[in-house]
Amino acid sequence: MTVGPDGRSRASSPVALDPALSGDLGHGAVRRLAADPLGHGVAEVVGSCLPDAPTWSWELVRSKFKPGRKLTAYYRIASPGSGDDRHVAVTWFADRQPAPWPDPAEPPSAPLSATSEDGRISVRICPDDPAMPQLARLTDRGHLAVLLGGRSGRPVTAGRLAVDTVRYRPGQRHVLRVRLDGGAWVYVKTDRDRSGERAVATAAYLRERVPEGARGAAVAVPLEYDAEDSAALWWNTPGVPLSRQLATRPAAALRVVAQTGRALRVLHDSPSGPQSLPRRSGPEGVLAEARETLRAAEHVTALLPVVGRTFEQVVAEVAEGLDRAPEGSAVLSHGDFKSDNLVVDDSRLTILDLDRSAWADPAKDLAKFLVDLRWWCPDPGRAAALAVAFRAGYGTCDDERWTRARLFAALFQLKLTARRCAVHDAAWETQVRARVGEAVETLRAARGA
Repeated sequence: MTVGPDGRSRASSPVALDPALSGDLGHGAVRRLAADPLGHGVAEVVGSCLPDAPTWSWELVRSKFKPGRKLTAYYRIASPGSGDDRHVAVTWFADRQPAPWPDPAEPPSAPLSATSEDGRISVRICPDDPAMPQLARLTDRGHLAVLLGGRSGRPVTAGRLAVDTVRYRPGQRHVLRVRLDGGAWVYVKTDRDRSGERAVATAAYLRERVPEGARGAAVAVPLEYDAEDSAALWWNTPGVPLSRQLATRPAAALRVVAQTGRALRVLHDSPSGPQSLPRRSGPEGVLAEARETLRAAEHVTALLPVVGRTFEQVVAEVAEGLDRAPEGSAVLSHGDFKSDNLVVDDSRLTILDLDRSAWADPAKDLAKFLVDLRWWCPDPGRAAALAVAFRAGYGTCDDERWTRARLFAALFQLKLTARRCAVHDAAWETQVRARVGEAVETLRAARGA
């Protein structure tokens, strides 16, 4: 393997790349690409960045397939015996990509990205991200020491910081975890649309309101939003995600789920909110949700055409039903109200990730949480009991809100199916068929309600 002056590896893409990326070879071919990256052209490309990386252990974390365009897979790789690990993003493209411009700030002897000679395979290693160059600074302990010391008002020594990458998504978002001297943890989040600024402002607005309106509930505590680095800094929240409790001890989660309903009602009843909140309500909000759901499911339509047609039909029927159902006033909404964004610590419940907060239809938050309950607790009886507890905690409201929530639930079941059923999973097809069928039943029940 050699590397040319343009940084491209002198290696060709696999001969089966075209039909695999078009979807013509089905789910199995896409899965094999992601599950065996070193066998499909990546070994030579990544070797130009980390020569011994092909000998490291590779853990597939996430995959995203866009039929006819690309497949991106995200890995955590670990060096045997050294304890060193890195995050790597690999993309196989349907079309040749232009050669990247050299980065004068990057030492030529230590590149963190490379592309195959034919322009079809791209590898990026954290903290490489041309779209968000601040990530390189945010992983530098010297920079973090100054940043965190200045924001926290406490001395921070660079040599005593420990930095872990929690999420590496080039061009989208990144999450780092930083351990300060003394054991305190700070999460550093940066994304392409600067939504962290809105999240910090919303958390500050709700900091006193949530505990006052829902005993034992709180919101995550921000350290600050740093505009220069487009980064939101958050103190660690002790506890475990509610999703873990739902998956392992659903009966014990009844009290927490009721508490969750009360906490959400505080948000929805808030008389005002940060000025930075966008408005995502009305017919435009419904159409935006429908379009986003269909975009998320492009791979379903390509790999399972019959299921894809059912998927599209349900989306259209939900949008039509919501168009007929009266919508109340927009409220302060979380925007991503699910159990992964709720942390439980004994009797304390903490709300996380307010990045998508907005003025929106409250039925969206209600629907997403109910669908998420069912996802983590597949037993219908237990899921129904949890839903009753959540609704009781939320309290009385107009019937139209729940009517719209039942319709949105069918839409969100489809979106979760598209996003959470990993295309690299051998059981992907079975899972997708089952969950799209559940969405059909949810829509049928919503119409009969």
